[in-house]
Amino acid sequence: GSPVFTCLSHDIIVHETTHALIDALRPRFMDPSTPDQAAFHEGLADVVALLSVFSQPEVVTHLLRQAAGTNAVLIARKDVLPESLRASALFGLADEMGRELASLRGSALRRSASIDPDPALQDTHEFLEPHRRGELFVAAVIRGFVEAWSARILASGTPTQRQFPLARVAEEGASIADALVT
Repeated sequence: GSPVFTCLSHDIIVHETTHALIDALRPRFMDPSTPDQAAFHEGLADVVALLSVFSQPEVVTHLLRQAAGTNAVLIARKDVLPESLRASALFGLADEMGRELASLRGSALRRSASIDPDPALQDTHEFLEPHRRGELFVAAVIRGFVEAWSARILASGTPTQRQFPLARVAEEGASIADALVT
């Protein structure tokens, strides 16, 4: 219905910039060879876009607050478990654009974090398209990221701790994301 200014979307800017950086590192990387070549290009651009959000702690805190409550300074244990983190707004790529295309795709343009690991997916017709196939790479990386993030948060408290400081949760996510992107 209304214009979507992709030039203002952090996700899209980082995704497209990552393509340019990959091309600068290895020209002709997108020349056709196997379905995995273009998929890697798309998947890496998505991973960098998703993890780059963690360099903005105020955005991460805001998105985590959606589960914790508007003015919350603590987040519940259940909300830092891997399943909850994967389902959070943090891992939807290009939400605004996805909302405009809702009749076609759903809420976010891509939600790779929700793909269950299954090696058989790579052999399906659906996952031959480069963006879709790249989501398998994204799903694996983000699953590992979320598992490490959740484990670090849970290990920072006591076994029966029911809430964690929201700022600390965001900080730990940023630390792991920075290590992965770097």
